[in-house]
Amino acid sequence: MEIITDFLSKEDANVIKTGLLNQTFWGYLNESVDKPEGFEPVVLEDGTRFVSSSTFRHMFIWHGEIQSPLNEHMKPFYIKLHSMFGDSLNFRSCFANLLPKTDVRDDWDKCYSIPHVDLNFPEEVLNEYNCYTALYYVNDAVGDTMFFDDYRISGGDVSSTFVSPEFTVSPQENTMVIWNGNKFHAAPAYVPKTRVVINFNFLVRKE
Repeated sequence: MEIITDFLSKEDANVIKTGLLNQTFWGYLNESVDKPEGFEPVVLEDGTRFVSSSTFRHMFIWHGEIQSPLNEHMKPFYIKLHSMFGDSLNFRSCFANLLPKTDVRDDWDKCYSIPHVDLNFPEEVLNEYNCYTALYYVNDAVGDTMFFDDYRISGGDVSSTFVSPEFTVSPQENTMVIWNGNKFHAAPAYVPKTRVVINFNFLVRKE
């Protein structure tokens, strides 16, 4: 995993932040993550809860196809990531998530979405490519991203509650976190301050 602060220039970061926090293009998702079959909320011994949660989303790329006329605004990210990973990088998805400020419960910081990986790549693709997920924090917010000591196996479910928490990363404006796309992670289910992130999923040909 790599955590990169000051990922964009201050100018580009401010353009992205101002644009996303003032747009009306957000679509509502009642379920932010596909639920495993027979899902029931899970509570760990330390009180951490995994629950079905909602979010607002805007899709820029999905399955490699541009979905938004505003995709051009993502160009600084595409250029920077291509410079890091090379010409074989292939973006499969890019979307922004907005989790609005809510009147949260006392234990909000222990409530997370269902642990998941973002995309389900078939084995023949993963034989040829490494898959990565990158998460860009648009604004300083609260609500850590939780990572798990578990990876999706080929053909396995994209979401699961049979996982072991490993560590968390706190949102810091203009910071990008990049990790193996098969590693399970979870977002906060509720936050007392609006939290905006941009999510990238991409493939890079193995050498």
